Amino acid sequence: MSVGNIQDSRGLARALTGNTKGAVEDFEAYIKSTDNANENKAQRQSWINALNAGENPFTPEELNKLRGE
Repeated sequence: MSVGNIQDSRGLARALTGNTKGAVEDFEAYIKSTDNANENKAQRQSWINALNAGENPFTPEELNKLRGE
């Protein structure tokens, strides 16, 4: 597992526990560490945008998608 993937996971944990600043930092690090322009980068950027706007992007539906449900 790469450092970027670890930060991505930690970013989710931080967001879910109310550490918005830490979550944004981790998601930004993930985006920088990933070479591929893919859906994950766009998704993380949308999470960053929502968190910076004071919104919670992790709706029950979003969490179910992340779980593969």
